[in-house]
Amino acid sequence: MSKTKQRILNKVRELFFKRGFNKVTMDELALELGMSKKTLYNHFDGKSQMLKQVIQDLKSELTAGVDRILIDEDLNFVEKLTSILSFIGDKLSGMEAPFISDLRKSYPELSKELDNYKKEAAFSRFSSLLDEGIRKGYVREDIDKSMVVVLYASIIDWVINPENIDQVPDTLKNRLPHKTTDMFKGMVEVMLKGILKEP
Repeated sequence: MSKTKQRILNKVRELFFKRGFNKVTMDELALELGMSKKTLYNHFDGKSQMLKQVIQDLKSELTAGVDRILIDEDLNFVEKLTSILSFIGDKLSGMEAPFISDLRKSYPELSKELDNYKKEAAFSRFSSLLDEGIRKGYVREDIDKSMVVVLYASIIDWVINPENIDQVPDTLKNRLPHKTTDMFKGMVEVMLKGILKEP
């Protein structure tokens, strides 16, 4: 991929995630990037192709990053789990409510693709990591593994969906961490206390 195309995609991701797909125009993108619309169209047919590429790149980055952590032999179970959550939180933290809403309304197939990917990544990868934790003595053998995997997937889904945070009463919301990565860590720390063996 050319440097120009990657630069365009980086800006597209930033603006789409923050303001939503529908409110960002090609004119605005050209202005933000300091290039002509002709240059944009030399690399992409339009916003739809840009959006599809952003989703595809995001999935590839998540897969590569999580797999890198999983095979890192220098990390123990807890370190792998917290590293994965921090990584996912960092990658998805820019997604705000307008983007999620636009994706569901205008591109339901892409929204479903992203949701399915999140579920697959959460269930298959976390399930294998949990097996490792049990095998190496970090995790209690008497836990209901299926329940823990579902809980983990629910945490990911809840935290990265801005609409969920908006439903929390202000008095409680004000006490929650503002960064998605910190929210992940806090929830997983609570979960870990229930599944880890006593030191």
